[in-house]
Amino acid sequence: MGADPGIYVCGGETTLRLPPHPGRGGRHQHLALAAASELVERTDCWLLCISSDGTDGPP
Repeated sequence: MGADPGIYVCGGETTLRLPPHPGRGGRHQHLALAAASELVERTDCWLLCISSDGTDGPP
């Protein structure tokens, strides 16, 4: 990862292909685990994954 130091804010929808009988967890759990396996040696990185079911806030 040769990115310059700083804060990176990214948006979008995390997509992945699910097997015929998917287990538990969601898209951001998958993203967080994939990032953790890539960043395991890094001590200078943070990752925050946020998602919504589309019904947040007052009715």
